[in-house]
Amino acid sequence: MKIIVSLLLLCMFTSYAFASEMRGRLRVDDGFQPISLETLKDGIAPAIWDTPAFFPAVNSIILGGPVKAGEVKQLQLSNRGGDRVNIPITPIGMQFMLSADPIGVSSVSGISATTTLAGNMATVIGNGAGDKVIHLSDDVGITPATHVRPILTSIDSEEMLKRFQEKNLRKGKYSGELSIEVPYDYYATDGIKKRYVQVLKMRFVVDYNPASIVLVQIDKQPVINPNYYDYPDVKVGGETNVNVSVRGDLASGLKLGLRHSSSAKGYYSMQHTLNDTTGSEKDIPYFVNCVSGCLGGNKSIINVQGIAQINNGSERLDTVISSDGESADIRLNVGFRDIPLDELKAGEYQGSFTLVFEAML
Repeated sequence: MKIIVSLLLLCMFTSYAFASEMRGRLRVDDGFQPISLETLKDGIAPAIWDTPAFFPAVNSIILGGPVKAGEVKQLQLSNRGGDRVNIPITPIGMQFMLSADPIGVSSVSGISATTTLAGNMATVIGNGAGDKVIHLSDDVGITPATHVRPILTSIDSEEMLKRFQEKNLRKGKYSGELSIEVPYDYYATDGIKKRYVQVLKMRFVVDYNPASIVLVQIDKQPVINPNYYDYPDVKVGGETNVNVSVRGDLASGLKLGLRHSSSAKGYYSMQHTLNDTTGSEKDIPYFVNCVSGCLGGNKSIINVQGIAQINNGSERLDTVISSDGESADIRLNVGFRDIPLDELKAGEYQGSFTLVFEAML
């Protein structure tokens, strides 16, 4: 503690305990999402307040905003493994929970920081001491505030995600502390104006999960060559295999889903490319199986009647992820069976289905 005594008393004190705290999640798909953060009229603030270890006993006080308010600071976040990243943070003000409702307020001229009051809540926006003298007691000095917290500009979610990705950081919790210097002028029972400077700590915690898909590749489009059997009442069938490779950050898992069929018939089938407009011609229902790469072995995606066995919601398939958490390789078996040849006509039949992959967070 350093004390300089004169007509103006300057007391430098640093409080490290009970820091205010702001938490959030950072995801590839929806950016930064706050967990313990409040949106205010002038910006954002930690939902967890700081309870300062020391405040001088005062009769009146001029609360202040951060020194160099509005200046962008680079906050370093790190994880237990030593990975580090800097993110931009801009303090613009302070908020105080006063220990009592003010008994009077007077203005101070020539001050750029503005102070607003609402009951026992005081907000200061701007640099340094605010423009209001807050009178709290006429006789004995009291502690002016029980809780404090900084006010920041909104978090730039895209910039934060960009910095994490540029560093190719691993998933996990990243944290750091921002020091904010705040001055106050106050009057005690002796009537002398004094200056008190407090250094507050704000803890910032980000739960980062970069789960993302960077590549989905298929080795070919499924072209089925027909096989004819069961003479004389000839039937037609056929099948082929398709390999699908998925690459990305898949350490938390990869789900395989099926988009709902757009057909009015409610099942998946191939239609003749020269089908008439009435839709009366025979179509060919087809099946799709995951024969490798799905947990639990061979899994049906679409059965032989063309009926979906999974969806893109609660009924999806889990896939097998490589040991490094960066890839999944899936083999699909696509085909049809036992279609009477005399119900078909010469030519080409086509159909489609859409698989949906989601990297889990």
